[in-house]
Amino acid sequence: MNDDIKILKDKYPPYTQIKLSHMLDKSAPSTGTIGIVTDVDDIGTIHMQWQNGSTLGLIEGIDDFEIVRKPYKTKAHINSLGGQTDEITVLQQVGDNDYLVDYKGVKCHAIFNSFVCEYYADDLYTVVKEDRQ
Repeated sequence: MNDDIKILKDKYPPYTQIKLSHMLDKSAPSTGTIGIVTDVDDIGTIHMQWQNGSTLGLIEGIDDFEIVRKPYKTKAHINSLGGQTDEITVLQQVGDNDYLVDYKGVKCHAIFNSFVCEYYADDLYTVVKEDRQ
């Protein structure tokens, strides 16, 4: 993999939320559409899952878009550890206080307790199984 592609993959990891401003494609989603990065391939196309159902990819430098939110690492109380803390990656917010997180390769749900400013991840009962086609 060349350095330019590695930079793109680091800049746009999966679950990065993107807002579209303009795309040079007649079947492009409308301006303001939000999407989630699914992958960056080896030629630099940023593969997307748009909120309107489209999967049309982006090309940095050609299409106009902005990053709304990137996944981030933080500490959380982990159910399988009896409440001890460990590092998680918050991938996206999916509800009012429901977050999709990754804990050591397991995607599961977490909540954020605003009174103590801590996440609680349930890697036992709220595991998200991904469709493999």
